[in-house]
Amino acid sequence: MLNSKFFIILLINIIALVALNFSLSADDREEARPTAIVETDPVVVVEPQTEVESPALAAVKKESANAAAQLAQEKQTNAEKLALLTTQLAALQEDNKRLAAQLNNLDSELLEKEGYISALKKNNRELKRAQEEHSQLLASEADLLKTNIQRQPDLLKTKPPADIVEETEQIDQVVLASEPEGDLSGAVEFGFSYAQDNQVTRAMNGRLILNYAVPDLYTLNSNLKFELEEEDDEMATEKYRWQLQGDYYLDPRNSIFARSDLQRSQFASYDKEDVYTLGYGRIVFALPRHKFNIEIGPGYRMAVPNVGEDAVSADEFIVRGLANYERILSESLQVKMGAVMEVGRENSTYGVTFKAQNKIYRELYLIFNFEYEYTENVPVDTLNQEVTSGLTLMYAF
Repeated sequence: MLNSKFFIILLINIIALVALNFSLSADDREEARPTAIVETDPVVVVEPQTEVESPALAAVKKESANAAAQLAQEKQTNAEKLALLTTQLAALQEDNKRLAAQLNNLDSELLEKEGYISALKKNNRELKRAQEEHSQLLASEADLLKTNIQRQPDLLKTKPPADIVEETEQIDQVVLASEPEGDLSGAVEFGFSYAQDNQVTRAMNGRLILNYAVPDLYTLNSNLKFELEEEDDEMATEKYRWQLQGDYYLDPRNSIFARSDLQRSQFASYDKEDVYTLGYGRIVFALPRHKFNIEIGPGYRMAVPNVGEDAVSADEFIVRGLANYERILSESLQVKMGAVMEVGRENSTYGVTFKAQNKIYRELYLIFNFEYEYTENVPVDTLNQEVTSGLTLMYAF
């Protein structure tokens, strides 16, 4: 029994081996057939086809391998380029930091230079203002009248800056400024005035102003005024006033002066009144648009009453004081106000003046004057007060 079973198993193995050999031979003969089906009586066996690589597939695989190799090479090249760009970016960042630091330094230097330029401009403005103030201190009334008011207002005329002293580093030598030259100027004035003292006076008046100035040294000023009067409907020509003053400058703000004031009038309280004064003058301030100065000093007054008047004033020593303020209101209008007193033991006089000057055309000016004078002691039947107002045209040269 056991042998028969063994025999059957061996027989089956031999049959299977023969069938396998037959199947392999059939595959070699029929390559085009995708599947070989062997039918047996009771079992159907289907064998899978063995894959054989074709030339087209090999070519595709080769191209794929080449593409993969090229891709790997490009990837390596890109990596190298990326590393190079990273290095360049780091270098550019360093350059950027360096340039930013240089820019900050340049900004700091620019700020310092701007501050230096601002300081220079400020010093220049202060120097120009000082030069203007210095020149304005020495300006006379006639000089002020002939100056173009749009450039330099008449009452506050400035002179050209003084010559600059040059210095050299190689040679320690000072070049002296040139000798200052004198300047002659003047003005002529004609107009109408109305006065009320002992009689009502209407007059045609005129004035001649002459001024000679040597900058920083001295000035001489002459002011001659004369009137053609109508006193209570009677004509007369017996009134004039001549003021002459010389100023010697100690410095731009301080000066000493000598002054004479001669008056002649047929209808005033005094037929003759002469005042001679010596004194000290100071410019308190002088700015581009306004100026204030004072004068004070001793003097001597000689007064002679008109014929028939009782003499109430003797010749005597006096103390004279003056305050004067000048102001520019606009490009064409300026005003001048003053107060003067002459105090003596026997008699004293006090006066205020107001002058408005308007530029009409070039050197032609329209002037309004107002003067008020009070005398303490006057002859009998005469007035203590004298009021004068007038409107005149003036030409400066």
